[in-house]
Amino acid sequence: MCKQLTVLFLLISWQGAQACMNEYGAVNLSGRDLAGTDIAQTYPFAEPPYFRSFNRVFSENFVASHDLSAVPADDYKTRSDIAFHLTRPGRYRESLAILQSLVKHYPHEYNILSNLGTVYELNNMPDSALRILRATNKRFPEGHHGSEWFHLQVLEAKLHVRNDPDWLEQHRVLDLGITEASPDTSQRFIVNMKKLWDATYQLHERLPFTPAPDPILANILNELGDAIAIEYSMLEAYKFYYIGMQYDTSDRYGMRAKQHALAEAMKKANILVPTAAELRRFFPRADSIPLIRDHDTQYSSSEKQMERVLAYQEAELDRRNPFPWNWVGAAVVLVAGYLYIRRIKREPEPER
Repeated sequence: MCKQLTVLFLLISWQGAQACMNEYGAVNLSGRDLAGTDIAQTYPFAEPPYFRSFNRVFSENFVASHDLSAVPADDYKTRSDIAFHLTRPGRYRESLAILQSLVKHYPHEYNILSNLGTVYELNNMPDSALRILRATNKRFPEGHHGSEWFHLQVLEAKLHVRNDPDWLEQHRVLDLGITEASPDTSQRFIVNMKKLWDATYQLHERLPFTPAPDPILANILNELGDAIAIEYSMLEAYKFYYIGMQYDTSDRYGMRAKQHALAEAMKKANILVPTAAELRRFFPRADSIPLIRDHDTQYSSSEKQMERVLAYQEAELDRRNPFPWNWVGAAVVLVAGYLYIRRIKREPEPER
């Protein structure tokens, strides 16, 4: 009986330890652990999920319910929102026409300028996109939390590739310059972490617009995985290599081998390697998550949408992996039975 109880408690303890190990992931290649530190909380750059596509149905419903010809000419916000939602189902030329008209009358509105630059890119006009976004970034350096340098780097890379198809073979799109870990008390470390946060923030919008495979995104994700492994976390780097391999189907950057090497290093550091199911949750197809079909909800930002999705995913995990009350109940029954048997053995037999 004692052995049975010991085994039972070990099993329960092991389940709890496994759950805690999932959070032990802010260890970089040099073994530095940043889990729970202020810097890790300031730059939680690996906020999942990263969607492969947008909620097209909601955007289609939004466009269908707003007749552009009936929208007052001075209601630039509604007109801009229509242009925004036209991009989700790929109606880029219509979106461009609206924004080109708006920018003539509202040349100081950040959203209009920023969206116009993006729609130029979506219409395969990277030179026009780069010109307007460079100017916009100078006027609004804090736009998109100061991360628009990422967008400019991508546009510059597109122009380089147009002139030299082999440019990506010798260059890194983001040019992060992170080749070794910085002391976590240094200013360089803060700068590097902000770069990584900016890049992952921008990826939330870029990935759904970019069908795989894509050589520029493959280049970016390879560099990002390298930099995250060096400066921050092997676990998070492993996840971004996973996304990268979806865009680098020929494995030109060797991300599969890098992921395998990280898995071995993580095992030695007692860090759980993500399962295939966990990776799919990190980079799901948008239409595979039921919450994305919440068409009556207008999200004020992609971050708000992600908050809802994460809450849904947590509820799903709780539903699929409920607390093991059956184990607890079995333990209580066994302990009670064990104590009862011991009590019976200790009681003296009645005199006859």
